[in-house]
Amino acid sequence: MNEFGEGILLSCDPEGTITKLHHNNISPLLDDAEGKLFPEIFMREKIGGALEFLMEIRNHRASFSRELFFPMKICKEPVYFNGVLNEGEIIILGSRYRMDLVKLLSDFMLMNNEQINTIRSLIKSEKDLKAGRKKTEDLYIDDMMKLNNELVSMHREMAKKNKELEEYNKLKNQFLGIAAHDLRNPLGQIYNILEIVEDDAGSLSQEMRNFIAMAKSRSQYMMSMLNELLDVSAIESGEINISPRPADIVSIVNAVINFNNHLAVKKGISINYDPPAEPLSATVDSSKIEQVITNFLTNAIKYSFGGSNIYITTIRSGNEFILSVKDEGQGIDEKELALLFRPFQKTSTKSTANEKSTGLGLFIVKKIIEAHKGRVWAESKPGAGSIFYFSVPLSRG
Repeated sequence: MNEFGEGILLSCDPEGTITKLHHNNISPLLDDAEGKLFPEIFMREKIGGALEFLMEIRNHRASFSRELFFPMKICKEPVYFNGVLNEGEIIILGSRYRMDLVKLLSDFMLMNNEQINTIRSLIKSEKDLKAGRKKTEDLYIDDMMKLNNELVSMHREMAKKNKELEEYNKLKNQFLGIAAHDLRNPLGQIYNILEIVEDDAGSLSQEMRNFIAMAKSRSQYMMSMLNELLDVSAIESGEINISPRPADIVSIVNAVINFNNHLAVKKGISINYDPPAEPLSATVDSSKIEQVITNFLTNAIKYSFGGSNIYITTIRSGNEFILSVKDEGQGIDEKELALLFRPFQKTSTKSTANEKSTGLGLFIVKKIIEAHKGRVWAESKPGAGSIFYFSVPLSRG
């Protein structure tokens, strides 16, 4: 042992109790190690490493080159341990140096043949393990290189496809914008003609008057859809523009209620709004915020039953204001809430008077509010109505 410095050889039971100290010339302080738990003989703060060493031996039947630390009064240097599990006995060999175990074996010839064979088995296992690790590492490197090359190729292909998709999307938005714009003017003229005819429909039969009212309703829906398509086209082209100016939020809400109240009256729905006592002003694009509130309110009317109530609230919260529209309608399934603010998405909830929807309104709402650096969300349960919210900073600082 003198050539290689201090070493220790001991046996433990499967629970880690030291049953035999075969050899020790590290320190006399280890001579009473028998009967102690193996981790106990190490530094308190390093016990975890000793426990891991034992667990690896128990789980894999061997562990090699584990660096462990005795208390400073025993040994100031780390000691390298190798261990093997053999027929219910753990044999542990420690040395101050990472030496060849074959050479170290000759220092323990006083051990019986069974223990010698166990150590030789440990040496062979270590060599086999190292060879296996080397082979595995080589295969791992080859696989990683192949995978990296495949990922580079996929990235190039995805970049190419993304560029193509961006071009297609740009063309689609241009087409939508042109088509909607070109259709809106003649459709507006048709709607105006229908209004004139309706005003002078006294000589017409009831059937003809019903036909004109239906045509007018369809034209109004088509106009609304074209306006939403134009909005979506602008949004997806990155052209959503807002012109923020100081505005009275209460006045905007009242204007929206007055303009849409006839829709609620037709269904016997009551719109309730209790403005805050203090003035509520914010720097916003008034027309865009009016569009958002209109969407919330008309949706509430559309999906509510006759005789129910709609409640609008506006509150100041820190440096932002929050507006909510609550209805007593059918509610929305929780799984469908995530679809609400996506384009062309509709839930299973049906309008109560066969009102139509494009599935674009809430998507546009979300983009308008995000352009104001705000946020939009909804809460709902089937049969318990819905509440739609948006919040917007009071100032554009």
